[in-house]
Amino acid sequence: MTLLKAPSEIRANEFLFGDTDYLFHSKTFFDLNASNGDVFLELETGKNRGIACYFNQSLDGKWYSPLKGTFAGPSSIGKVSDEDYMLAIGLFEQYLRSIGATEIHYLLPPLYLSPGPISFTHYLLQSCDYINYRTDLNYHVEVSDVPFEKMLSSSKRNGLSKPIMQEVTTKKLGNVDFDALYDLLHNNRKKLGAELSMKRDDLLALLSHFPDNILMVGSYFEEALVSAAFCMKIRADTLYVFYWGNQPSCQLPNPILPVARFLYQWCQQKKISYLDLGTSTIGAESNWNLMFFKKSLGASETIKCRFKKSWK
Repeated sequence: MTLLKAPSEIRANEFLFGDTDYLFHSKTFFDLNASNGDVFLELETGKNRGIACYFNQSLDGKWYSPLKGTFAGPSSIGKVSDEDYMLAIGLFEQYLRSIGATEIHYLLPPLYLSPGPISFTHYLLQSCDYINYRTDLNYHVEVSDVPFEKMLSSSKRNGLSKPIMQEVTTKKLGNVDFDALYDLLHNNRKKLGAELSMKRDDLLALLSHFPDNILMVGSYFEEALVSAAFCMKIRADTLYVFYWGNQPSCQLPNPILPVARFLYQWCQQKKISYLDLGTSTIGAESNWNLMFFKKSLGASETIKCRFKKSWK
């Protein structure tokens, strides 16, 4: 393996620009998840203008943007030319190769968040010989003045209107409710033969570092918590459902629907444009039931891509 010289134009871990639009691109999020040796790279192209991207290192010289988290990749600060954006991708690559990188991965945001810039990033990465090795489908609901019930399929609308569902109360949860929420989500995943991707302490750390960005919601039936959601405002106009689920023992029809309604109406009140429900695929592996459920809530799909490039 040949080590390249580190480009002098790239600044590492200096945090020249402050936070960008996305929470996942922020210094605070990087600091929370970074290990020794991880780098936050920036190319300054003018006063308060430039391109930034952070990378987490894995084993065998592999670097990820990000290793943990929903997405990252390059982000622009201020007005940046297309040529400078492409230059930054090449310089980031050169810097990482100078410290031993043998492979670089980018997990980009879902296309709906910024169709033009994200499409341009797709093009640039492919132009620089990065391979789009995985494409997932991400689902989001566009929030408008349309009532939640009108967004639903007829079967979901009928389910929500059943008399027993009128006995369900849904509210915003506080920090004191966190353990009950986490236990419900853990039990939900366990029933499905899976595990939560984040441990209790990791999720608590998110709550501690981003108190103004976290929304926890729970639905109660006969005083018992039957469904819940842990959400993050990842951009000023976007609420992301990090986790949601229902108590496995709950016998209510569609117990997650009252939580979904609360989230949609909360977004309406806060003038938030998008409710992001996350992916329903793992590459070529499709979760058809989950895809159908999200579309029955009025969600639309867009692609979310991963790129990589390797050297010997």
